Amino acid sequence: MWYYNNVRIIVQDFQSSDEQIIARHNPIGAGTVLHYFGSDDQIVNLNALVVGTGDYETLRAMKDDQAEYALQSPWFQNTNYVLKALKFKGMLTNCQTLRPDLPIDAPVFELDIELYRDE
Repeated sequence: MWYYNNVRIIVQDFQSSDEQIIARHNPIGAGTVLHYFGSDDQIVNLNALVVGTGDYETLRAMKDDQAEYALQSPWFQNTNYVLKALKFKGMLTNCQTLRPDLPIDAPVFELDIELYRDE
């Protein structure tokens, strides 16, 4: 089970990246010079399904409040992330069976979500 700020998301794909900040300089007549400026915090990209307009609207509201929320999953337990970006796509379904606690005609949304870890 995956949750972001207690909103149930059904994750289909998960990617994460950790990067360093490195500038490359190429002076005339010399080799490449690297300057290290530290590292970025972790970035998590999820492709997930969300059922119901309530969860859809809750996630959309989180994009503007600049707050950190816990991502709970089999790999992350209460690790806080800031919501960077959401891309939603409505799925054409007649009947949803992903969330038995919601009506069978509840809308299903596919989303791409980008989260930044703030350490």
